[in-house]
Amino acid sequence: MVEASREQASEIQQQLPGWMVLYGIYTKEYVAFPLFDAPPGTILTAAYPPALINRMRQAERLLRSRTRRNRRQP
Repeated sequence: MVEASREQASEIQQQLPGWMVLYGIYTKEYVAFPLFDAPPGTILTAAYPPALINRMRQAERLLRSRTRRNRRQP
């Protein structure tokens, strides 16, 4: 079970290479750390891979929109 979950974490990381993804054997959660410029302390967790992937994509969209907005301001 743990090995399969670690493999799943590795697959998620390959799909979304801007993140480091781990599986916590004690928490039994998938954890994603951004490898790109993000607010300090940005860490995403989820019990299931699809939920983590959704959160990662949502975070990427949010951070991209904030970056665009900040560039427009004088």
